[in-house]
Amino acid sequence: MVSRDRKGKDGFTANGKEIGPQVTKNANHNGDVKKGEKAKQTRKFGYWNSFKNGERVNKQPGDTKPQGKDNRSFIEKLFN
Repeated sequence: MVSRDRKGKDGFTANGKEIGPQVTKNANHNGDVKKGEKAKQTRKFGYWNSFKNGERVNKQPGDTKPQGKDNRSFIEKLFN
């Protein structure tokens, strides 16, 4: 499973194309925006993290296409 690094949100272009995880200002350690504030994307990329059995096995730069396979079930993909 691949996930974004904490303190970041997925960045998107003005046309809606995903560009990967980016560090977000006004966010807490989980990447949630602080109450009453707006998220502000930075130009700094975060990381794609790969997990196997709950353990992180790889960390890749956020400005690359993540390697690995999404092993979530259909239900997990619908709700996550």
